[in-house]
Amino acid sequence: SVPFSSARKWSAASFAERGSWYLGAPDVMLDTDAPERRDVTALAAQGRRVLLVQWSPTPLDGPELPSDRTSEALVTLAEKVRPDAADTLRFFRDQGVSIRVISGDNHSTVAAIATELGLDVGDPVDARKLGEEPEDLADAVADHTVFGRVSPHQKRSMVRALQSQGHVVAMTGDGVNDAMALKDADIGVAMGNAAPATKAAAQLVLLDGEFSRMPKV
Repeated sequence: SVPFSSARKWSAASFAERGSWYLGAPDVMLDTDAPERRDVTALAAQGRRVLLVQWSPTPLDGPELPSDRTSEALVTLAEKVRPDAADTLRFFRDQGVSIRVISGDNHSTVAAIATELGLDVGDPVDARKLGEEPEDLADAVADHTVFGRVSPHQKRSMVRALQSQGHVVAMTGDGVNDAMALKDADIGVAMGNAAPATKAAAQLVLLDGEFSRMPKV
């Protein structure tokens, strides 16, 4: 098997007499002209998280995708938006806080969910087209609201870029991929169900995982 990696965006496993199966991000695993991309784009625009299942007769040979893969299925997941999220974001916006949404998911999916929360998403950014260092991200993070396919290192660099522009930066997160950025933020906030490393890096942990606690904090 090949474990999931936030850098690769896919995982895989081989089975005796059943070939190799791959599960991951469609925009990473599909060819540019693949017809499945139309379905993926339509689903992402509805705020769905989409995973692609592919099969290959070739045994696994390290963390490389073989060329003889065939697409077998799309798996769609619907985000359950916290009922208090929109009101909480509105509170911070009214207080003059500038909001950024940064995610490892497809930028179209992230934009659809952010729109549902009442944010003006503008032009969502695919972070794979940006660099990794703070200076590479400075203009984009200053001018845009929604970012998708953001790597853990880019999250950290975005925090540092905003700090270099004179901002006090607070960040919330729950995954291991958020730990570095939370540690560098002026205020790092971890959800109660966050990974242990993420909670250890944060200055504040929301024990009940309720984002609505933030205004009182």
